[in-house]
Amino acid sequence: MKLEQLHYLKEAIRYRSLSIAARENFISQPSFSAAITNLEKELGAKLLNRSNRGCTPTDICMEIMDKADVIFAMVEEIELLASNSSYCETINIAVVLSICEEILPQVLLEMEGAKVFCKVAAASLESEAIYPRVASGSSVLGIVAYIPKLLTADLKYTPLFEDEYVLYIGHQSPFWEQGSVSLEQMLSQPYIALGDDFVTPNSDWAKDILAFSMPKVESQVSNLNTLKKMIINGPYVSLLPRFMVADDIYVKSNLMKPVRIDDIYLSAQFGYIENTRYKLTKNYTVFLDYFRKILTRLGYTVYKTV
Repeated sequence: MKLEQLHYLKEAIRYRSLSIAARENFISQPSFSAAITNLEKELGAKLLNRSNRGCTPTDICMEIMDKADVIFAMVEEIELLASNSSYCETINIAVVLSICEEILPQVLLEMEGAKVFCKVAAASLESEAIYPRVASGSSVLGIVAYIPKLLTADLKYTPLFEDEYVLYIGHQSPFWEQGSVSLEQMLSQPYIALGDDFVTPNSDWAKDILAFSMPKVESQVSNLNTLKKMIINGPYVSLLPRFMVADDIYVKSNLMKPVRIDDIYLSAQFGYIENTRYKLTKNYTVFLDYFRKILTRLGYTVYKTV
C-alpha cells in the first residue's frame, strides 16, 4: 500500500468520478483506476462502487479514509519540518525500516516542538543494507540492529537500546487465550517472516531459535502492514520487537496481541553506526540527543554514551 494509492482514492471520492479525478491529477484514467484496483486487491476489500454515472465510496472505504487522513496530516507535518532548514544543514541518515516507521516521526516532531528545524534525508532499509551504505559514505549515520559481523574497520557502533521480541497472534491462533507460549508451541505454528529473518539470520534472536529448529515459514514479506493483515485474518504468527506494534490499531482493537515466549528470552540491540573517517557534526549529535529523549519517553533504558 502506497500513499499515492490512498491519495488517488481520496481524489476519486472527492470528484465522484474516476475520469475527472484522473484528469485533475494529470494522470491517465487507466493508470489512475489501476492504482485503486491494486489497492483493493492488497486490502482484500471493495472500496468503490462503480457505475456509468461515476463512483461512490463503500462503508469500509470511508473508515479507511478516516485513518488515511491522519496519515496525510502527519506526512504534511514531517514535510514541513524537513523543508525548514533555518537552524541546521541536511541530516543524511539511513534507518532500519521498523524504527523509521515507528520512532523517527516522533523524533522529528519533538525537534520541531523545540524549534530545532532540520532537513532530514532518511533512507529506510534493512540493517544489512545500512552497514555498507554508511561504510561507503552514502549515508553519514545509520540506525541499525546490532550485527557484529557487518562492522568493518571504518565503522563505529554505539548502542542505544534493547528490545524484546514477542510473538504476535490473531484470534485464529490456538494460543489466543494464553498470555505466553513455549518455544515448541511457537515452532508448531505457521510463521510469517519479515524480511530475511530466517533466510540470512544475522541477528542473535533468530540464531537462538534456529539452534532449536527452523520455524514453519509459510511466507516472507517486506511490508509490516501485510504481515499484520495475515496474522489477524489467519492462524499465522510472527516475532516482532515490542516497539513496532506497541501502539498499533489492530492491537488496540483486540484483533491481534503479543504473547511472550516463556522458556527463552529473545531480544535485539539497536544502535547507530558512523564512519570513523568522518566526524559527526553538531547537527547529528543534536539529532541523536532527541532520539535518546524519545526512547526514554517510550520507557526504554538508553545506553549511556562513553
